[in-house]
Amino acid sequence: MPSLKTTFAVLATTLFTIGAQAQAQYYIDPNSVPLDQRTSWCQTQEVSCPLLCLQLPGASSTTDANTCNPTLLTYSCICGNGQSPNASEYSQTLPYFICTEYGIQCVDGCAGDTTCQSACVDDHPCGAQNPTRVNATTTTSSAPAATLGAGASSGTAGVVYTGIGGAASTATASGKSEPQALLPSPVTSPKSPMAPSKKQAVHECVSEDALIHLKSYKYSSVDKSLISNYILKHYWNAFVELLPLWLAPNMVTLLGFFFILSNVICLEIWMPDLVGPGPSWLYYSFAFGLWMYSTMDNVDGKQARRTGTSSGLGELFDHGIDSLNCTLASLCETAAMGLGTSKAGIFTALIPCLPMFFSTWETYHTHTLYLGIFNGPTEGLILACTIMILSGYYGPEIWTQRITDLIGHQSFLGFEDVFGTYSVRDLWVPILVTSLFGAHVPFCVYNVVKARRSQNLPVIPVFLEWTPMAVYTFSIAAWLYSPYSTLMAENRLVLFCLTMSFVFGRMTTKIILAHLTRQPFPYWTVMLTPLVGGAILGNLPRFGLPAVSVFVELWYLRAYFVFAVVVYFRWAFLVINSICAYLGINCLTIPTKKIAANQEKPKASNGAAKTVNGFRAGKRSD
Repeated sequence: MPSLKTTFAVLATTLFTIGAQAQAQYYIDPNSVPLDQRTSWCQTQEVSCPLLCLQLPGASSTTDANTCNPTLLTYSCICGNGQSPNASEYSQTLPYFICTEYGIQCVDGCAGDTTCQSACVDDHPCGAQNPTRVNATTTTSSAPAATLGAGASSGTAGVVYTGIGGAASTATASGKSEPQALLPSPVTSPKSPMAPSKKQAVHECVSEDALIHLKSYKYSSVDKSLISNYILKHYWNAFVELLPLWLAPNMVTLLGFFFILSNVICLEIWMPDLVGPGPSWLYYSFAFGLWMYSTMDNVDGKQARRTGTSSGLGELFDHGIDSLNCTLASLCETAAMGLGTSKAGIFTALIPCLPMFFSTWETYHTHTLYLGIFNGPTEGLILACTIMILSGYYGPEIWTQRITDLIGHQSFLGFEDVFGTYSVRDLWVPILVTSLFGAHVPFCVYNVVKARRSQNLPVIPVFLEWTPMAVYTFSIAAWLYSPYSTLMAENRLVLFCLTMSFVFGRMTTKIILAHLTRQPFPYWTVMLTPLVGGAILGNLPRFGLPAVSVFVELWYLRAYFVFAVVVYFRWAFLVINSICAYLGINCLTIPTKKIAANQEKPKASNGAAKTVNGFRAGKRSD
């Protein structure tokens, strides 16, 4: 009969073996996983690190080190208190993803042997088994640490998980890291996709694995506009104080969009040909509606901070409304200049989609919205409002007059011949093209290339992400500029722009959603398919087929509009509901308790105001 001492020894050995097996490190060949997927893993790891630091007693989400290399699959997560959370025993970390991939490759290498496949799954559990709060402190040590499995604690200080796939590395006095032993690589075979998460959102909503990124969301923007920073900033700060504290920031955004919708309705009623001249008040209403839209768009974020309701949903909602507005506000500008359904009118109505797309694409890669010294949302909008006001006062025919006659020959200092007989309308399209491709697009590309190189990621593949916009742009041009299409001859530009509003809105909002949730770039939306079909429909004679009738083309566009509306709102409803449910927030309202708390803040601050020499602080004594 074995002694009690022997029994304890066997039991201890068994428990250690089981623990080491459950917390083992796993190695995979990084090149066996697509770079985009590895990048997504690293982005999730960097988001999870501060959250894991909160698991430590008395710790905060601050970190001393939080890096991840998607090329080598290495990472470092050191909290502000010098300790490293046991990332291998949590999901949504790099060790978890590597462990999961290890299991997949292990199963693939079993050649259909069910016993082998079961062992791959049962013997190599991943994620939260029994999380140990702290691995070790980050103090340096000159002696190498013993080989440890992931999650195993050590009495030796200096263990920091920075090795391949989270392997324990020992920081030496020289500052170098020595990677520890790893399990042998599993048998490799053709790549199989990762298993889907247990809780997937319906259809095109994001999964909960992706929504976790919203909890660490921080809005980032750079606005170099002098007008915004030195003039309009004060106007916006004053305007937001007029808004009630019960008004949700997303509702502020939506109210701004209603001004644009009102403009489009008035346009369709009083100037459906987009040529005019219409009544003066109509042009003034265009300018007022566009200005109020801009105002609401700039104060919604301030209202969110004012009411304590900031979230990633706000950026998604704001950007979604901006995308819907692209082809609608420009319709009013088209009408204000009397361009109608001419080629210049079509171009003016739809050109704002291009800078919007490139700014969205730039934000996806840099995670920062950049606005230059002269940008569309500020200076461009002021210019548009000015055009509308001048059209209301002088009439839209002002834009067909020669520039030299309009301004006066004496103002050109003898260089009036440079402008010849050109009018503003003659130079309008070249001005738009030059500003877009001469300034906006190059800066977007520069910022994206800079961001990719800073992460040691390839640059060339990002240009494939222009595919949806290329399809969108060329399909519109092929359809509307076709001599066989009857849409513009029948004055259907308003209906077409309304349809494109939802198509473009879906396309760019999906990109922003991918930016917020750190998901792969969305290359396609089903709403582009009917647009390609329309381009083909409008060019059937080029393929030796008879042209479609006015009736058929019109009803195709109407059906496309209904399809776009249904698909867009169904998708928006599912996405917004998923985000609201995950974050525990409302989209268009503020909870009653939150409203009450916001209303109490001014009272509390007034009651707590300090006095200096008998007067309230901040008040002049006279």
